[in-house]
Amino acid sequence: MYSLLKMPVRRFFLRRTQRLALAFVASMIWSSVGFAASSLRAPQADFSAVPSAQRGAKLFTGQVAFQNGGPACSSCHSIAGLPFPNGGTLGPNLTHEYNKLGPEGMSAALKTLYFPAMVSLYDPHPLTMPEQADLKAFFEAVNSQPSPPNITPLVGLIALAGFVVLIVITWIVWRNRLQGVRRKLVETARRQGATAL
Repeated sequence: MYSLLKMPVRRFFLRRTQRLALAFVASMIWSSVGFAASSLRAPQADFSAVPSAQRGAKLFTGQVAFQNGGPACSSCHSIAGLPFPNGGTLGPNLTHEYNKLGPEGMSAALKTLYFPAMVSLYDPHPLTMPEQADLKAFFEAVNSQPSPPNITPLVGLIALAGFVVLIVITWIVWRNRLQGVRRKLVETARRQGATAL
């Protein structure tokens, strides 16, 4: 009788295990073909036309994924023309880099990405020639705009103000919390002290 009760459980377990194994194999085949990876990425840009500053802006912000899967520039760099917070603050502001490097220098920088922090990111994921051309057009377009303001002090000030507000709220809520406990402890100590004498 006991073995008859266990059989359906074992069969269900084996069937469930087989389904999980089949799902795993199917997912491995699906990802090796590339359908799953491409469906999770941002849409790819159409590079059939001449270099476009608009496509360069979309590549810079990550609205359009790089063809070889590199990270978006705005995750580390800021540049004029982007909405708040204007990109990342880990790397330098790139608004006037086109003016500093010139057209040839910008082309060389985008082709090699020889900067130490970028080598490990972009060596396995190099930019394609159309992506380089679009980014170069974007850098040229934003070169004439003023640099975005440095928002790090503003973010720090907002965080400090939030901390002060939390401290004030905590003080208001908890300021009388121990008075009732102290009063009871003092009264108990007086009673015990009076009975001990």
